[in-house]
Amino acid sequence: GNVRIWSFPDLSKVHEFTTHDKEIDDIDFSPDSLKAASISKDRRGLGWDLKKGKKHAELGWEPPTNIKYMFKRIKFGCVEGDIKRNKVYTISNPIGNSKASAYLHKWNTQSYTVEKHVTSPGLTLSALAVSDNGNFVATGSMSEGIVEIYAAFNLSLLKRVKNAHTTFITGLEFLPTTDESAPSRGFSDASLVSISVDHQVCIHHVPSLTTISSFWAILLIVFVLVGTFILSSYLGL
Repeated sequence: GNVRIWSFPDLSKVHEFTTHDKEIDDIDFSPDSLKAASISKDRRGLGWDLKKGKKHAELGWEPPTNIKYMFKRIKFGCVEGDIKRNKVYTISNPIGNSKASAYLHKWNTQSYTVEKHVTSPGLTLSALAVSDNGNFVATGSMSEGIVEIYAAFNLSLLKRVKNAHTTFITGLEFLPTTDESAPSRGFSDASLVSISVDHQVCIHHVPSLTTISSFWAILLIVFVLVGTFILSSYLGL
């Protein structure tokens, strides 16, 4: 259960943490590279302060009565593109209870308490991804090959793709959200790549919301006001 932090590109060891009791399942770095987080089969989620070289926090939540859960994946995500502000996201699955719901949690990185959560009834979650601008979160399931994409700020479901794969999903990754990468996304707000042991690679788009420029918005308002004035004059109001 050791977590070792290495510098890049010289690959010299910077820190070694030995707090976990069992093997590590996932680890991620904060966008500003000042923090790290890890989850393990010991059912613990830990945050690490890389500047001070010590444990920063431990994730804790109250699951439903008499049901044990294990963290499966953990990811950092920035807030509105600001790498100095970030959140942590985790997926957790019930242990020994196939009828219980899996959870997607959003954590406050100041207090390391749960801000929001959503459940996935009847599913076991296997993959997690956060877009580089922090606006989108995605999960993948072990059964039915289901991909779900959420708005990060309130975890509202934006897209659900059933049978995206014929078996469990092993990895998810958002394409870059910069303007330069817009053609590769088909000019959608976000594009998610999913892979599975079915040897398929799929891409899922979140369409851009239709917007109008401020010029046309102002012109429309003026047109409505003028039209209302003319109609009122015609009716003698």
